[in-house]
Amino acid sequence: MIARYLFKKSFSFPTAKENFILSHSLDYSLTTNLYFLVNWVHDDKHNQINLLHNLKYKCYLQNSDNVHLTNTFIHNLGIQYFFDSIVKVNIDDNTFTTRLDIGIFKKISFAFDSRISSRLMKGFDFIIDDSGRHVRVLNSSFLTPLICTFSIGIGYNWANTGFLNIGISSAKLTYIHNRQIFAIRGISNYYGIEEGKSSLFEYGFTLKVMIDKDILKLLNWNLDLLVFKNYRTPPELAVKNIFDLRLSKYLKTSLQTRIFYEQKLSKHLQLENILSVGFNFQL
Repeated sequence: MIARYLFKKSFSFPTAKENFILSHSLDYSLTTNLYFLVNWVHDDKHNQINLLHNLKYKCYLQNSDNVHLTNTFIHNLGIQYFFDSIVKVNIDDNTFTTRLDIGIFKKISFAFDSRISSRLMKGFDFIIDDSGRHVRVLNSSFLTPLICTFSIGIGYNWANTGFLNIGISSAKLTYIHNRQIFAIRGISNYYGIEEGKSSLFEYGFTLKVMIDKDILKLLNWNLDLLVFKNYRTPPELAVKNIFDLRLSKYLKTSLQTRIFYEQKLSKHLQLENILSVGFNFQL
């Protein structure tokens, strides 16, 4: 089942010199499903409940001189509950983005962009030890890590579609609040941060693409792509791509794909797909 609440509102207020327009929207959805087996030959002990909720708040301010300020907060939380064993938080994404555009030409602007992301709850790796017991090992927690990316550069805007931003001067800050993560995991390097330190500051440049477009009133395409290139290391890639298809007035299906690559974490491309189908309500 998918329950969704959508709220949009905008208003304008004049000042002595400018006419500003403020718009904001809130989009909330909840997905849940039950996987229950009785006397099943295979995987009889994997009965579970999955819960995924998504919140997206967007605030947009602009004036008549092509000055645009956009703030967006996105929260995704996914929980798996296994009846006979564990509760697992498998998705915990919290991202706050700010974008300031000052128009130069018709579609080209001077752009400042920032993105701050972290998780709220503890994340664990579930492994089997030498005694055959299921053991959980902490892999992340609140503000561990906290990743901030800032850039100043040139932006290109597509009307009613999205934008492309090239960060000519960019920086990335990685911070960890729980410094015990090194001892817990038995490691000396965590997200590029050496043991005994709590942060890592990097310079480089960025490429960012944002697309939010309705296609034929039935399909919504949302793409968030960010590439950060440190001057000394290979590029890092983070992609979130979502297709929402409205099958009828009350039925909707959604496909979310996330792609990550960061050499400090893994030399392999990480890929995750989430498909959900269910009832949809807009209030």
